[in-house]
Amino acid sequence: MFGYDPFVQAIVDTSGDEFLLTGSSKAKIRASNRICVGEEQTTGTQITLTNKNGSMGPDTVVFQERALTSDFGLTLAVYDGFVNKPSALTNPYQSSFSCETGNCTFQIFDSLAVCSRCVNVSDHIRREQVPKEGTTYTRYTLPYDLEILNWDGAKQPENPYPVVPIESLINRQLYGDTDQPSAAASSSPNQTVVKVIANRSESISFANFTTTFVVFRIIQSTPEFVKNLSPWNTTFPLAMECGLSFCVNRYESNVSKGILHESIINSWVEWSHPSLLPQDQILESNITTKKQREKWMHSFNHTLGSPVASEPHGKLWDFPRSDLLLATHPNLDPGDHDPGATTVSNHLPYFNITQVTIASTIDWFTHVLAPEPLMYPATADTGNGSPVAGAIAKSTNLSTTFDNVARSMTAWIRENEGVWVTESSTKKWVFRFRIRWPFVTVPVAVMVASALYLGLTIWQTRRNGVEPWKEDAFAAIAHGLDQESRAKIGQAERVGLRNEAAMGMKVRLRQGMYGEVELRDVGRKDDDERGTILNTHP
Repeated sequence: MFGYDPFVQAIVDTSGDEFLLTGSSKAKIRASNRICVGEEQTTGTQITLTNKNGSMGPDTVVFQERALTSDFGLTLAVYDGFVNKPSALTNPYQSSFSCETGNCTFQIFDSLAVCSRCVNVSDHIRREQVPKEGTTYTRYTLPYDLEILNWDGAKQPENPYPVVPIESLINRQLYGDTDQPSAAASSSPNQTVVKVIANRSESISFANFTTTFVVFRIIQSTPEFVKNLSPWNTTFPLAMECGLSFCVNRYESNVSKGILHESIINSWVEWSHPSLLPQDQILESNITTKKQREKWMHSFNHTLGSPVASEPHGKLWDFPRSDLLLATHPNLDPGDHDPGATTVSNHLPYFNITQVTIASTIDWFTHVLAPEPLMYPATADTGNGSPVAGAIAKSTNLSTTFDNVARSMTAWIRENEGVWVTESSTKKWVFRFRIRWPFVTVPVAVMVASALYLGLTIWQTRRNGVEPWKEDAFAAIAHGLDQESRAKIGQAERVGLRNEAAMGMKVRLRQGMYGEVELRDVGRKDDDERGTILNTHP
């Protein structure tokens, strides 16, 4: 068998190749060409605003107030992006897809997305010494009202994440009238402050990013201070601005062995000019001059929200507007169309984000997620603290953190606001079997030799006219009997009493005359000699 089996196993050789299927492909993947989430409802309240010094000019505008409700799923995606982290084995932000064969290549396609960008603005930080009652505090500030303050001798306590009484901390109302420090030396130091804004004019880096809807302004303590390696007054913190923007991503996607591999090969945020236009009849009835009407048609106030004022939570003070339009390709005007672009909207020249989507999302970020600057660690006045503030404070790479947020929101948009893209090439793995004939010779030769031996044995048995033993065990045992026992069996065979003679025979293994082992008939007598008794009856 050791010489036989290897040849049998080597007879069949297997291989495989991927072959393109035509006409029957059902591969598909999710992509989005329009975002329409959130809800609005007219409250019946009329809002009248007069702004003589602002960008609206002297006109008095009248709005019908609308109540806003943000989309719960999209807001959960934001939290999920701050908390979950992709690993080498899992990707929590993967889009849905279908590929029956497990090997598919999708055509390059475009989809609406959320993009992130973080800019280091640490060179804009200014340091200020604040003395009080013989103790000195140091305040680090950024332009547009963002600051963080600690006692010069502040150190991280042994419990790294305490919730301590407000009386033992510096006064955290840094943005009100009472911003003077008053704390004991044992205070838990401020590590991170985060402010979320929707008006890009209040940021250093995002004033001209027209599709950015919120900016996170962050001052984050360095690891040297957090680990008590350097004092607060000489350790400049890190300052970052991270913006989230609506954008269009161009994807290259393929499925290999059932796993989706997706990469972004291009991304752009080009705003098309007919975007967010107020309804003409309402605009003309409110604003008299053409110049002021033109200003209302553009993002002149550096925000995708209402340009008039900061509305209360859940309210929209603005004209009803058209959708925000993003071009299908960089530098395209809305009337142009790139014939090479593959969109998911029957090759429309733009992608849409509704006004309600923008307004409700901004309202959630600025009034729910961070209505006030987020402080870390948490204190008695901030309750248990914000998980977002904790995630930002503990982040070692803010660009990666906000990229995860953008990817999480994008995955939700593609899944819930998307359509199926079916333009793809599907491949099927086809197995090939090849017979290696040289390896057949040995097994065939063994089988032929075995068949010949069996045939010759049958032929010789019939030629001699003897009875085949087959499975008869007695025939084999009989050849082990001594001469006298064989003679006894032979005599009984001649008279037809073989079985009777065998049933009455007891044999013992004994050593013969020449040292051989043989079976000797001992009859029914007791034999004191040592041996093994066998009953020979069938």
